[in-house]
Amino acid sequence: MRGSGKVMRGSGKGTRAVKTRTGRRTRKNARRFVTGLLLIGLLSAAVPSGAVSAQAAAAGFSQTKTVTREIMAEDGTVTVDERTVTVSADVTEDLRGRQVMTIRWSGARPSSGILGSITSLDAWTATEYPVVVLQCRGDDSASEPAARIRPETCWTSYGASERRLSGVALAGTDFYRHDRYATEAERAASVPADEDWTRLCSGESEGSDAMPKRIIPFVAADGTEYWRCGEEGQGRAPEMGVDTALGPNDTVAFTTTAGTGVSYFEVRTAAENASLGCSSAVPCAVVVVPIMGISCDASFDAQPLAAQRCNQEGLRPPGSSFSNEPYAAAVTAQYWASASNWRNRITIPVAVAPSAAICTSTEGRRTFQLYGSVLMSGAAEQWAPAYCDRPDRFVLRINDQVEATAFNSLAAGYGNGVLATYAGSSAAPLGYAPVGLTGFAVGFVIDIPGGGGQLGQLNLNPRLLAKLLTASYRGASFSPAAEDERPDLAGNPGSLQLDPEFRALNPDLDVSGIFYWDSTQLSFSQLMGLSVPSDLMTALTSYIAADPEAMAFVNGTPDPWGMRVNRAYEGISLPQADWPLADPWTQPNSTGCAAEQPIPWFNRVLAPVSDPHRLADDLLTARPETINMYDRIPHSEVCRADRSPRQNHGARAMLALITVADARRYALPTASLRTTSGTYVAPTDTSIAAAVELMVSGGPGEPFVPDADRLIASATAYPGTMVVHAALPLSGVEPDQAAVAASFVRIATSEGQVRGTKTGQLAEGYVPITATGATASLYAAAQTVADAVERQSGSVSGSGAPSGADSTTGQPTDLVGAAESPSVGEAAEPEAVPGLPAEEAASPVAPRRGLTPQALLNALRAAIPAGLAVTAAAAVGVPTLRRFRVGR
Repeated sequence: MRGSGKVMRGSGKGTRAVKTRTGRRTRKNARRFVTGLLLIGLLSAAVPSGAVSAQAAAAGFSQTKTVTREIMAEDGTVTVDERTVTVSADVTEDLRGRQVMTIRWSGARPSSGILGSITSLDAWTATEYPVVVLQCRGDDSASEPAARIRPETCWTSYGASERRLSGVALAGTDFYRHDRYATEAERAASVPADEDWTRLCSGESEGSDAMPKRIIPFVAADGTEYWRCGEEGQGRAPEMGVDTALGPNDTVAFTTTAGTGVSYFEVRTAAENASLGCSSAVPCAVVVVPIMGISCDASFDAQPLAAQRCNQEGLRPPGSSFSNEPYAAAVTAQYWASASNWRNRITIPVAVAPSAAICTSTEGRRTFQLYGSVLMSGAAEQWAPAYCDRPDRFVLRINDQVEATAFNSLAAGYGNGVLATYAGSSAAPLGYAPVGLTGFAVGFVIDIPGGGGQLGQLNLNPRLLAKLLTASYRGASFSPAAEDERPDLAGNPGSLQLDPEFRALNPDLDVSGIFYWDSTQLSFSQLMGLSVPSDLMTALTSYIAADPEAMAFVNGTPDPWGMRVNRAYEGISLPQADWPLADPWTQPNSTGCAAEQPIPWFNRVLAPVSDPHRLADDLLTARPETINMYDRIPHSEVCRADRSPRQNHGARAMLALITVADARRYALPTASLRTTSGTYVAPTDTSIAAAVELMVSGGPGEPFVPDADRLIASATAYPGTMVVHAALPLSGVEPDQAAVAASFVRIATSEGQVRGTKTGQLAEGYVPITATGATASLYAAAQTVADAVERQSGSVSGSGAPSGADSTTGQPTDLVGAAESPSVGEAAEPEAVPGLPAEEAASPVAPRRGLTPQALLNALRAAIPAGLAVTAAAAVGVPTLRRFRVGR
């Protein structure tokens, strides 16, 4: 009975009983948890940060709330389980499609029966005391109730069991009818009502009038109600499904035994989820629901079974892994929408950035169009509206394209310039203005075995990267016949986690527990990479080429543990802009489709793609590019090969070559790369800025090229640092268009370098180029090129040689005053200023040694005519690989 008996309050460390009818206070011990914790040591440790940003940015959101649950005993005593939960989020404003928020919490009740796959249906129904994280439409502060957030406007990807409170599969679990905080309407025996059930849920086996049943419909932005019931999931929103292209973004996360937890939550805009409809005009929020359980008022006399199950606490030890042992349904995520849990929610309002669609109306406006480096996509997305939104400016278009193709397109009269790191072939003189400072990264998603969450820190060296690129891991257990045919790989580990060198570099990671399924072993034998020429690949392989140990391995010297390079790649010259699929070997004694349509085995392992952004998406959705399955097209005898299935959360193991900007946007952790000085350096503002003084330029107007030999020798500079230039014609351009090009450089290197999330500002993943400090040489070079582009005299004249290069020889000189400033990256209102100051500090640098890959790039680009480059972008790799890669 509601409100009767004694009330006990607890903070998690103890409880206090209050006998409400007599006022007499007594002390009771806290509920004793089961011993034999399986994962206390692991889960009590700090949650891996997974952070990729160098800045300790102030949290975008933080709120503390007391969450409670009332538990009634058979004698009428009511115990209050009380927790003080703090939730924080790193970013909440100007969010763009699929941007990832890092949400952390503390003080929550520890989870039990933890299932590593936080997005699976089992996680909704089996883990005790999880934390549910959802994206919802609405505004909790709205005056109109219909505009507020409610369970009906919260998105769940599957739309089935996560929206049912009926519990008809187990007698006595119709908890929603006994929720002391539920309204009478919410306690109704049937929702939808019995008279509507047949119409809405045709063929539903649970449609018996005798059974209590309640479904929480999803109400779309256009008002459509999706009840997600009936035969074959009638009433399902278009974006709902088990294996949709984007996968689920609603999660059931766990809390460690220390009361802490983290969720890397992907926010989706109306462009990705029109049914949810979040946009700059439609308010939305991320809702965090710490599951405490149902506060039940069922009578032990009148409803003994319901009262017993409704008041249950967790049956498994805190921190324990999922098992087939009994669990308490009342404290699972299945009841997130019940009034008891919903009232404990913490709402994080989020603001979606204006859509780039505002730039679609450009009639009569001058357009400035750049093609090239994928490294600038993140910056371009924020920059573009700041141009087309102002009538006194031009329309800016920046398009991803293979750099070699972009140079050929410019020569053919398409576009106004090229974005690139290295110089390209061009009949006309070009000036290279630095407009972006960023880099490549090795992104990863690796789950700590046993439900320990996502790994946040990883060390890699050039030799390990060389092993991955050269397909020197077998990717699977070989048959005796395969072992006989490939003696060069005999004794090589099957995948990265089995390599003693990888274990030595990452001693804190218990790789023995990483799932050893064929698909996971295959994906962890691969650095997901590119099938087209790219400056990213040039920079990565330059890093490998600068390391003597890595090159010795590539040239045939076994590593200290006896692992050898794949014979097909032995002696390959580095750097390479276009990584080849060089090994034609197929597995012997294949049967079925594998025999009918054989694909070279290591093509299936490497499986490159043409779009680097897709690789970031692969990590985000845990979908490897490796090809591990064949099947026949339905109703035919035609075979097809398919990529590996999406990996479950808790069993992910993937690596990919991505951009630093993509890593920041999607909160993807990135590996720290080893230098020859023995340090491991991650991509941060500090380490990227430190690399600027180690760049080399051929003279005024020439690009700043990463000097891999100097970068890898530095103890503090990030080896993957890359400068992106706007390569612009110095002659043959009409004065008006030349003025536009010069204006772009000046705007991009002034207000475009103000770090922030607003339109026109510099996105995360880029280090601001400033008038003073570590990046001053880049700023000065950009202004020199802008002046030369506007003059259209055919050369960059005057004394505008980039700092760090001799004005006559172009060779680097010692630099002073290039230390990274603490103020680098701070956001401010955009201003049209000549440059943004940064503090200076002395940092002398030794002269450069070794050659850059620029000569290689020039030769390669000169050899690729426009038609061949376009063909390469469309049909890359070995033809048999692409022919059968369907069903992606």
